[in-house]
Amino acid sequence: MPTDAASPKLDLSSLSLPELFDIQARIATVIAEKQHAAKAVLLAEFEAKAKENGYSSLAALLGTPTAPPAFATEPRVTRGRVGGGTPPKYRNPANEAETWTGRGRKPTWVKEHEGKGGTLGELAIV
Repeated sequence: MPTDAASPKLDLSSLSLPELFDIQARIATVIAEKQHAAKAVLLAEFEAKAKENGYSSLAALLGTPTAPPAFATEPRVTRGRVGGGTPPKYRNPANEAETWTGRGRKPTWVKEHEGKGGTLGELAIV
């Protein structure tokens, strides 16, 4: 990048915040356009070099597929829950917000209930 005395200097400190954001957005756009153009030029050069050396295309040289494999276009089959999980089977009578599905470790409130002589059936949601 040339840095001679003849190049104009911008006094960015005198600009407002919206003006600076506008300049930033315009700079990003120009950079993206220049990168895209440079990439296109390089790809064309590489394509020509590949053909000069007996390859039908750059993709043939690199061994990249020209079309995606058939399995890539088919929808993925996923396993798992669809409806939001297992519904709760047991509810804490002291706190209606606390529930348990009956799977995994027993919550403290279930252990305490059973410790007092209660049964799991008494906590069942009917």
